[in-house]
Amino acid sequence: MIRTIFISAAALSVTCAFAADTAPDPKVVEYRNVATALKALKAKPGIKTSVQEGWTVIEDTVGTDHVTWNFAPDDHPAYPSVVKRTFVTKDGKQDIAMAIRCEGPKDACDDLKQSFQIMNEKTLKSGGK
Repeated sequence: MIRTIFISAAALSVTCAFAADTAPDPKVVEYRNVATALKALKAKPGIKTSVQEGWTVIEDTVGTDHVTWNFAPDDHPAYPSVVKRTFVTKDGKQDIAMAIRCEGPKDACDDLKQSFQIMNEKTLKSGGK
C-alpha cells in the first residue's frame, strides 16, 4: 500500500512538472485554426467574453499572465482571424507578447498585424491593459 502511494505521488509530481513546462507559448496561437480557437476558448471555464466594436474579445488568465483573444468580425478584411495578446512582466517591465492566426488575404493580415502592434505600443505607453 505504501509503495502504491509513493508511485502515485511520484507520478503526480512528474505530471505537475510536465504541465508547468508546457504552458502555451505567448507568441503562438496554439489552435489549428480560428474557428477551433473560438470554440475551445468559449468552452473554457473562467473566461470573460464581450463584443467590442464587432470584435469578440475573450479574456483569460494563464498563470500570472493576462491573455486577451481578439476575434475579427465577419465583415473585417482579415476575417477569419484572431489576435492573442499576452500581458507579461519581464525584467520588472510590462510587455505584450502577440500572436496572430489570420486566414484572410495576406495584405489584410499584414494590416491587422500592424494595427495591433500600434495598439500594443499605445497600451504600453499608457501603462494600461
